[in-house]
Amino acid sequence: MAAAMAMLTGAWVASAPSDAATVAGAFNHTTPMGTARAFQTATRLNNGQILVTGGYGSSATKSAELYTPATKLWSAAASMKDSRGEHTATLLEDGRVLVVGGDTTGFATLRTAEIYDATTNAWSRTGSMSYARAAHTATLLADGKVLVVGGSSDDDASTTTAEVYDPGTGAFTRVSDPHSFHTHDVAAPISGTRVLVAGGGEDLRQAEVFDESSDSWTTVGPLDVGRRQGATATALSTGRVLVAGGQADSGDPVADAEVFNPATNKFSSTSDMNQARYWHEATKLSDGRVLVTGGFGDNQDLDSAEIWNPDTGEWQLTGSLIAARDGHTATVLSSGDVLVAGGEDQGGVLASSETFDPDATRTHDDKVAPSVAWSGNESLVVWEDYRNGNADIYATRIDGSGRVLDAGGFPVSRAPGPQTNPSVAWNGSTFLVAWTDQRSGAPHIYATRVAENKAVSNPNGVAVSSATGEQSLPAVAASGSQFLVVWQDLRNTNVNIYATRVSATGSVANRSGVAISRAPNKQQRPVVAGSPSGWLVTWDDGRSGGLDIFSTRVSTTGAVLDPSGVAVTTAAGEQSSPAVAWNGTNYIVVWSDYRSGTSLDVYASRVSPSSGAVLNPSAIAVATGPASQNSPTVSTLGTTALVGWRDDSSSSGPDIRARRLASSGSLLDGAARNVVTAAAAQTEPALGVNGTDFVAVWTDNRAGDTTQIWGGRIISSGTTVDGQGFRVSTAAPK
Repeated sequence: MAAAMAMLTGAWVASAPSDAATVAGAFNHTTPMGTARAFQTATRLNNGQILVTGGYGSSATKSAELYTPATKLWSAAASMKDSRGEHTATLLEDGRVLVVGGDTTGFATLRTAEIYDATTNAWSRTGSMSYARAAHTATLLADGKVLVVGGSSDDDASTTTAEVYDPGTGAFTRVSDPHSFHTHDVAAPISGTRVLVAGGGEDLRQAEVFDESSDSWTTVGPLDVGRRQGATATALSTGRVLVAGGQADSGDPVADAEVFNPATNKFSSTSDMNQARYWHEATKLSDGRVLVTGGFGDNQDLDSAEIWNPDTGEWQLTGSLIAARDGHTATVLSSGDVLVAGGEDQGGVLASSETFDPDATRTHDDKVAPSVAWSGNESLVVWEDYRNGNADIYATRIDGSGRVLDAGGFPVSRAPGPQTNPSVAWNGSTFLVAWTDQRSGAPHIYATRVAENKAVSNPNGVAVSSATGEQSLPAVAASGSQFLVVWQDLRNTNVNIYATRVSATGSVANRSGVAISRAPNKQQRPVVAGSPSGWLVTWDDGRSGGLDIFSTRVSTTGAVLDPSGVAVTTAAGEQSSPAVAWNGTNYIVVWSDYRSGTSLDVYASRVSPSSGAVLNPSAIAVATGPASQNSPTVSTLGTTALVGWRDDSSSSGPDIRARRLASSGSLLDGAARNVVTAAAAQTEPALGVNGTDFVAVWTDNRAGDTTQIWGGRIISSGTTVDGQGFRVSTAAPK
């Protein structure tokens, strides 16, 4: 596995110095990608779409997808011939995209290359390189050819070689070898047929220039500081190159930035970034300035962004990313905005994307990440809300007829700092809402009770977990009058799963939490369902290298009944993003599944409450097909379960579909049923009930510039009764 994919540990979000100079700029939500991925590529096509290819989940993927700026939607593109991560993608002069090398399944390095044709949405193989390589560079030359340099491979032979791809012949030709060892280095075109290659390798300050006209390398520089990996090189409008950040030989991030002048072959210092970082992205804006986003620094993933002005040589902070991330992509759109997509944070690989508005004139009143629970009289829908310019938790009530009772919603928590990822449950007398809270910087878990009359017991929230390190992504469920709150936790070396009980009066049993799983590698994204005998906690589990689904039972006294965890599925490929519900007899676990090797599908199994045994070890195929089915959710009405998911099969954008599952595990519907197929994108589904019907809520982009929460009812036969749904978050956009 390439060095870049070592899962990073430490705090989730870092803030740059508060006294640093600032400049306008704002990040806004856009539709999530269909597949979570890190260390992928992103290329702006001639038609304005952004093509994203490959990257790592638990391993490399061959999937590709397209972002359309006009609709703000992601759609599936044809899959590549090979799975790839840490590969390169280069827009050729004729508008096609050349993808080269990378790590593939099992982290074997590739010699192969392939070409994407946007006019036919098809991939075709082209000539192969002389050497397998990943973490290399590929640079378009002035004559339309592509220079490929360095990289890593099993025998490291590629690190001191270079070759040129000719689109006219479809062949790679070896050129003279560089003087130095190159892997995880940076490259940028400069004047004429010359390319700067710098950093990486053994001599961390080395830099050299390749001249195609003479097939020769000239040592230049050196760099002011050593940069082992994760730096960026950005070609400026003046022909100079800005090199920023990276990882020093010590492993520490650097804030140093410098500019290469091709006229003198020298580097000169410019001001340091406000935040030391590596595995960030640097993007030249339409006005010539350079935007740097995210990365890893100070032992934590970063949400900070800053802009370098070539006229002054100064860095200024700008608006913060919505999600901290490293190993992402950042691509200028035709509008001048920047699309930031994917990457990873301490909890795992991300599917989220966002756009940067350099003028901060289009800040959106977004509402995302809904959760829903039924009291017997009303549903409480909670979500992450940006109407105040900062993430807060808001809610509204819906009665059994689908009538929204609280126009505009009401605040559950507007504490300082971001409050995100809410989850809600009902225990017979009160709702409990739990969320990730960053009022103190690092994320922790907070919660509050909400009554049926919408009274919030503690608008400031109560700390559920005050342990060291980080706690995030909570889920909550009730057993009798007690709640169990579960979360992913980074107090140890790896991400683990912890939990604690909360009483009907809001008393927290153990603010340090109880370890649910501390298996090797990472355990992440927990979910929980309650039954009369206790709870089932389910999560993504990386103990075997890839991601599988594991679970454990927790008794009503808080005892962990399956300390080692029980494997719900260890099928080929990646299994992730579980959801779980109780059907009166067994637990129903659903998840995203990549066993096909081509796209995500939805699978399910039943788990016994008495033994923890998995009753469908081969799993139930709920939704399969060539397009991606992901983000599964599940709820039960009597003994019948409804499984919902985001479905990417429509060319107009993701929709929400569902299928019923009997208590025996048999599928009740011959095909998936549409919950909503409205224009634009419907994503992030969550399911509940209202006593007689199922209730679905989701994130919806049909409003255009804003993302809102919509909902709809599904009767027990599986038929929707609210057409294209109704708007749940009814506050008017700002």
